[in-house]
Amino acid sequence: MSSNRGIGVYRTLLTTPHVLRFLLGGVIIQFPFGMIGMALLIGVRDGYHSYTAAGIASAVMSIAGAFVGPHVGRLIDRWGQQRVSLIVGAFWVLSMCALAVVLWVQPPYWVLMVVVIMLGVTVPGGSIIRSRWRLVLREQPSRMSSALSLTSVLEECMWVLSTPIATVLATVVSPIAALVFAVATVFLGLYLLFSVRVYEPAPLMSRHVSGNEDEPAQQPGMEAVEQSQDAIADERTNDVSEQSEFGVGESSHVAPSAPTERPVVAADLTENTATAAHNSPSGPRESQRLWTVTFVTLLLILVFYGAFQTTTGVAIVAFSKERNVQAWAGAVTACFSGGSMIGAMLYGMRDWKSPLWIRFYSGLGVLALSCSALIFVDSMLTAGIIMLIAGLFQAPTVVNINQILLRIVPSSRFTEGMSFLGSMWVVGISLSNFVAGQAIDRLGSAGGFATIIGFALAALVLAVVSMPSVRRSLGSEAQPTTPDS
Repeated sequence: MSSNRGIGVYRTLLTTPHVLRFLLGGVIIQFPFGMIGMALLIGVRDGYHSYTAAGIASAVMSIAGAFVGPHVGRLIDRWGQQRVSLIVGAFWVLSMCALAVVLWVQPPYWVLMVVVIMLGVTVPGGSIIRSRWRLVLREQPSRMSSALSLTSVLEECMWVLSTPIATVLATVVSPIAALVFAVATVFLGLYLLFSVRVYEPAPLMSRHVSGNEDEPAQQPGMEAVEQSQDAIADERTNDVSEQSEFGVGESSHVAPSAPTERPVVAADLTENTATAAHNSPSGPRESQRLWTVTFVTLLLILVFYGAFQTTTGVAIVAFSKERNVQAWAGAVTACFSGGSMIGAMLYGMRDWKSPLWIRFYSGLGVLALSCSALIFVDSMLTAGIIMLIAGLFQAPTVVNINQILLRIVPSSRFTEGMSFLGSMWVVGISLSNFVAGQAIDRLGSAGGFATIIGFALAALVLAVVSMPSVRRSLGSEAQPTTPDS
C-alpha cells in the first residue's frame, strides 16, 4: 500500500522497467527551447544591434511552432513516434546549425526570418512522454495524476536549469555555444527515447497498411516487451474494460476505442481483444473524432490561461521597476516556479477520490483569483507570497488539463491533440505580449495587473459556461477508479 501513497508512488513509477529512460529522454529533448531562445536574443541583439529585431524573430519562431506543431503531432500518430521524430529531429538540428551560421555571418535580416521559421519544426518531447504514460498505466489508471505530476516537476526543473545555462553560454561564451549544447541535447534525447521502444504507441498506419483492421499491429521493441511480459499478461482479459477507466468509452463525444485508434503494446494484444474492441456499438469511425465541444473549450481556455500567466511575469517586472527594486523581480517570479514544483509533487502524492472536473475548476479558479490579487500588492514581498500561492495551483491545473485530454481525445490522435494545446498556449502568450504591453506602456504596472484580471475572468467565464459539456464528456468519471492494491 505504501507504494500507492506519498513519495512511494514516484519511486514505483521511476523503477518501472524502461520508464526512467523515456522520461529523461522526453525532458532532455526539450532543453533546446530555452537554448535557442536565449541564443536568438543575444545573437540578434549583438549582430543586428536591435532588441526589436530579436523580439520579432522570437515571435515569428513561436508562431511557426504553433502552426507546425499540430501537423507534426498528426504525422507522429499516423506513422509512429520513431519514424517521424528522427526525421524531425534531423531537420531541427539542421535548423540550429543554420541559425549558428546566420549569427556568425550576419546575412540580410530576411535570411534570419527564413531560419527562425525552420526552427518552428521541433520534436514534441512532452507529448511523447504523456502518450507513453497512457500505455505504462493501462492497468493502473488511478496513478495517472502522479505520473503527470512527476512529468511536470521534471519539465519545470528543465526550465529552471536551461535558463541559467543558456544565459551563461550565450553571454559569457557565445550564442553559438548555446546552440551546440542544444544540438547535443537533441541527440541525447532521441537516443534515450528510441533506444528502447517498449511503450511506443503503435502508429495508426501499421494497421491500414496490413489491410486488416482486426489484426494486431506489430509493435516496436518486441524483445524488450517480452522481457516485461509477466507484468502485463493480465491485460489480455482486462483490455476493453480498462479503456473506459481512461474515460474513452464513457465520453458522449468519443466512442469506445477500436483497434486502429488506441496505443497498444505488442504483448498485450490478442486477436480476441482486437475483435472485442472492433465490435463495439459505435464502430471505429466515430471514435476518431478530435474536434468535440470540450476539446475546443479547452483550447480557448488555454489561450486566456496562457495570457494571464504570461502577463503576470511582465507586470511583476514593471512593478519592480516602479519600486526601484528590479533586482528582486527574478526572485519573485522564481516563487511561481518553486510553488509549481511543490504543488506538482504534493498533488501527485495523493490518490484523489474527487471527480476530475471538480479538481480542474477548483484549481483554475484559485489560480486565476490569486494572480488577479496582484493588483492589491504594495511590496515585492507580498507579490512573492501571492506568486508562491498561485504556483502551488499552476502545475496541478496543467495536470488536470492533461488528464481531461487523455479522456476525451482518441488515443490515435493524442499527440495531435497535445500539440494543439501547446499551440493555443503560444497564441495566449502572443495575445498577452500585445495587450499587456500596451496597457503597461499607458498605465504602468497597474495596467498590467488589470490585464491579468481581464484574462483571468475570460478564462473563468469560458470554464463555467462549458461546465455541462465537460462533465458530459468525462461521463461516469465522477466515480473514481479504485487504485491497485
